[in-house]
Amino acid sequence: MDITARELSALYRKSHDQMRNNDGLQPQEAFDELLKYLFIRENIDNANYELPSVSSPILDQELVILNKGLSDILRDKFRTSLDQANSWSAELWKDKIIRLSDMALLSVHEILENVDFSAISIDTRSAALNEFIPSELRKGLGIFPTPDGIARMMVEIAAPDNAASVFDPACGTGTFLIEVARRWDSGGTKAKKAHVWGADKNARMLLLSELNLGHKKEIKYHGMLADTLYQKPSNLFGKTRGGFDLILTNPPFGISIDRNKHDMTPFQTCRNNDGEIVRRQQSEVVFFEQCLKYLKPGALLGIILPRSVITNSSLRAARRAIGSLGHLETIINLPPETFCASGTQTNTVILFVRRYKSSQDKATPVSVIMLDITNVGFDATGRFRKGSQLQDVPKILAAAKKKRASDTCVRVLSKIEKRLTIEHLPELLAGRMETSRNRNTVPLGDFLDIASNGRTPGRADYSDDGLFLVKVGNLTGQGIRWEARDRNFINGRSAEKYRANSRFMLLAGDILLTSSAHSPVYIAKKIDIVGSIPNWVGGEASYVGEVMLLRVKPPVSPYVVAAYLRLPSTQRQIQTLVRGQTAHLHPKDLLVMRLPKAFIKNPPADLRKAANLIKKEAELSQEINKLVFEQRKAYHKVEEALVC
Repeated sequence: MDITARELSALYRKSHDQMRNNDGLQPQEAFDELLKYLFIRENIDNANYELPSVSSPILDQELVILNKGLSDILRDKFRTSLDQANSWSAELWKDKIIRLSDMALLSVHEILENVDFSAISIDTRSAALNEFIPSELRKGLGIFPTPDGIARMMVEIAAPDNAASVFDPACGTGTFLIEVARRWDSGGTKAKKAHVWGADKNARMLLLSELNLGHKKEIKYHGMLADTLYQKPSNLFGKTRGGFDLILTNPPFGISIDRNKHDMTPFQTCRNNDGEIVRRQQSEVVFFEQCLKYLKPGALLGIILPRSVITNSSLRAARRAIGSLGHLETIINLPPETFCASGTQTNTVILFVRRYKSSQDKATPVSVIMLDITNVGFDATGRFRKGSQLQDVPKILAAAKKKRASDTCVRVLSKIEKRLTIEHLPELLAGRMETSRNRNTVPLGDFLDIASNGRTPGRADYSDDGLFLVKVGNLTGQGIRWEARDRNFINGRSAEKYRANSRFMLLAGDILLTSSAHSPVYIAKKIDIVGSIPNWVGGEASYVGEVMLLRVKPPVSPYVVAAYLRLPSTQRQIQTLVRGQTAHLHPKDLLVMRLPKAFIKNPPADLRKAANLIKKEAELSQEINKLVFEQRKAYHKVEEALVC
């Protein structure tokens, strides 16, 4: 029977409901029993064995007795299939028991018996399983898949042919390998049987990848139950492979490896600048190193990582170690909603890294290509969003590599030796590796007297009056709102510390912008200029640590600088400088950001017009602030009169 992913998913859901209704199973228990049935069907289909049909609808216990022979066959096939299967399948269900009642088991078989799994495409099978598994069940089972569109994009960028050996060392449900098989299917090449390799330390995840890929006769899927973080390359799949042609992977994030619990000596990423073993290291950093060791010389790695891996200064020694194995070709910045469906808004990037062909390759200069994706086809709630960029990315990157020129969403970074591309990525992103050859650009710092983050006081330092602190909530991107809220004032000794340092006290003409947020998209989104500081907040003000101050050198106009910083292209450039798991913009990074000299010293007419509009905006904002204050004062007097 022809079947769509939605129809197959509906059958899975119906089977799942039957098990819960008949046997009162919890969602995870019912899911596990459904996997057992699908495991039976995969092994039976591959052996060309035909199961008997249910003789009549399973409505009551009498009919269950009539079909007792069929339920016994299913249980027997489960045991014998496990005996003949790979070791990790047997490890998953050691007792070899289907825990369903005969009623529930026969009901599942009745629902799925006419489905010819061997005739269903990989796309349909994987989409059906993904649609079937609800988000709460995903979290309970530890299933956090890479979105299909991201995996498909990465496969199209890597463009492996069906002779390539492709491996995912943290394959989960097999998302990347499914997309590789899909590409080979659509390519129409019918050469020798293609092979893909997947490993995972979770047997249930590995089984899901087997169920997704195991029915595909044109492709041989090699699955291995292993924690590849600690698996020597020579021990993979029982023989020395000599490395893979391509690795595509999304390793687990946020796990700390401790030297008291694990042997960290094989990993250079676990050593500091002096070569000593560090106390702990992030698992994704070590995984990055391990993946490169699994590759052949000259082969390619595509890996999804938290942005902190490439920006945090504490990981410089680890990045240097990785840079001794391979060099960065492409970096793709993903929006925070990319993994919302998996329950996280971690800021992530995709890196394409090529292992060196030889040691002589390390000194060759290269330009890294960086691309920003702002639309992945859905928003933070998972709802469809028009204008996904994912399908266009491979073509955009190919054109950028050919032309070696920057575009609206693509930036070709400065040339640098291959061995430095990963270690010095923060400097590359910030523009610090720019040479003096480009005489038309200058660092932003040339036009500034001060660039500084503010200081956030302790909770106990706040008061009802005193020194006003501008917070992120006071910035609007259309003028500062001088309206006091909770914890906008500090007093006493704490306030005196602010007053004692000129970089903490605001002056008219200072530029303020957002410098810390939970997502990079909010960094520098609100850029305002300080006018006169109102008397009702004390005529003086400072600012908190989540806000950055830029004080422009005369005779440069702060309004021109603010207009340039508000340009969408400049904001995208600023957001590439963001560091950390949550988003932080550091003054030293912004100081070296390159900008056109002429734009500031002799701004074009349109930029001057924008600057004048920002000036008028600031003046209007001051008037509005005054009106709001007078209005509140009037309300207060009315309230007093009513009380009297």
